[in-house]
Amino acid sequence: MTAKKEASVSIRRRTAFSTIPNALIRDVEISPEARLLLCYIMSCSDSWTFYVSECQRILGCKKDKWQRIRREVIEAGYLRVHAKNGENGRLEGYIWEVFDEPQAPDAVSSGGSEPQDAGENGNHREPEKPATGAQPVEPSHREPEKPARRLNPPAGKTGPIRKNNKQKEKQTSCADQSAPTTDVCSDNLLKDFERVFPKLATAKATLRAISRALESGATAEQIIGAAEAYAAEQQGNAPRYIRRADRFFEDGFWQTYVPAQPATPSASETDFVEHWAKTIRSVEMGHFMFGKISPDTAAKCIRAGKVTAADCRRAGLRITDAEAQAMLEVAQ
Repeated sequence: MTAKKEASVSIRRRTAFSTIPNALIRDVEISPEARLLLCYIMSCSDSWTFYVSECQRILGCKKDKWQRIRREVIEAGYLRVHAKNGENGRLEGYIWEVFDEPQAPDAVSSGGSEPQDAGENGNHREPEKPATGAQPVEPSHREPEKPARRLNPPAGKTGPIRKNNKQKEKQTSCADQSAPTTDVCSDNLLKDFERVFPKLATAKATLRAISRALESGATAEQIIGAAEAYAAEQQGNAPRYIRRADRFFEDGFWQTYVPAQPATPSASETDFVEHWAKTIRSVEMGHFMFGKISPDTAAKCIRAGKVTAADCRRAGLRITDAEAQAMLEVAQ
């Protein structure tokens, strides 16, 4: 018996760059195996064709793990799979459409049934014409689809049986209604944030990031104000230099863009200055905080006398002695 020919895969990369984006390599929302698969197929040219078995050999995984990795990449929005048919309508292979950033779900590749490669399941496909004499045999006895209705109840007490069934239905319905949710962010807050932020992520990732910030004590006004301040700062910058929405909240980065409250120093503001001053002083040489601490935050710490210009420079903040002296004079 001759082996069935394996379906080929052609790469179509939707990008304006010739290199692999750093944002993809740092995307912790997907597994390292998924990132490795994306890096491998992004390194292929548009005219290059490969087979699934060869890709499995290079990645060092078997069929089950391969299916899990490919499904994860598709669900994350980086990959769309399209079937490629020949002139006679037979399946000839697949086209993999690869994106630098996650896209919205596509009905072709992320629907209820994920397309499979002919090389992986060719031995289990139904034949187009069944062999002669291989007709299915109907069973001699079939169970009824619905149980027969009894005209008379069984002997004995039937009250407790009906009571238990009702109690079970009630318990099931209560369990469905009280299912806990992990999303604290409301739909209105998510819409307002996405309206002003310059670089969006998937709605699910953004929702989780905002929910974590709210659980940590942030308010909706602070989140929207920080998003507006960051958007104003990034005007004119290339997209590759702008943080994605979900990563805007990593490591407390978004807190540096929270607008200052026009009020007298309070306990919360004192704690804010103490926190960032301690962060600046504890930074080791070579671990720069440039881009994580705004100039306004550093100025507040200097005016409060918590850090010096040398401390700021060691942390990667470009503040001269003259600028620090001017900040102290303003504070006095």
